[in-house]
Amino acid sequence: MPAIDQDSRKDYQVHLEILKEELTGKPIGHLVYILTYLILPKNIAELCKWRYKDYNERMGAITCLDRYFYDRYVKPYEEKTTKENGLIIE
Repeated sequence: MPAIDQDSRKDYQVHLEILKEELTGKPIGHLVYILTYLILPKNIAELCKWRYKDYNERMGAITCLDRYFYDRYVKPYEEKTTKENGLIIE
């Protein structure tokens, strides 16, 4: 991750910045709604045609996002606070 090259990112950057500004200060549920909306097909008829592969691809993307976010942002924070406060059991 990220699995998209720099040139391709430019196609989305303006839209993402606008969306990010719109989400600033809103409850996290708004982000969850948007991510869910982006993952799902346009309508129920399309969803009914989905097969395991379709669900699996989306679950894979969500899992990769989860791991990337943890490894890049959460883990360094945890390591910093562990150095400051010590382990629970040493």
